[in-house]
Amino acid sequence: MFSPPYTYSGCWMKEFVLTNKYQRVEGHFVALEGLKYQILFCSSGSAEGVTVNIYDRSIESLKKRKLYDSSKNKGCNLWKFEPTVSGDYYIEYIIPPSNTGKNRTGCVMLMLGTIIETGDKQ
Repeated sequence: MFSPPYTYSGCWMKEFVLTNKYQRVEGHFVALEGLKYQILFCSSGSAEGVTVNIYDRSIESLKKRKLYDSSKNKGCNLWKFEPTVSGDYYIEYIIPPSNTGKNRTGCVMLMLGTIIETGDKQ
């Protein structure tokens, strides 16, 4: 899943029902200053074209700053991230409408990998 030196450290997942309208699925994760992360984005049950955005503040905040936009990284579902501030980071998945006309379930997921440096340099 993650290549060394990264190890799995957590995930966030949300189910949804794919409909004939665009949807926004929101979540968050915690990242700590000084650590290095690899973030893997996954989705299932939806057509291609899912967009992932990550912000430094709540999606509803007028002062939020976009840190990541998957539409600018086509074909890449992996992001390396080194936060300058510890705290909550906010995920926004934009799900396109179903092209089949049928409602069905799907899910979106974010998986975190972290480099944990122990200071043991032997």
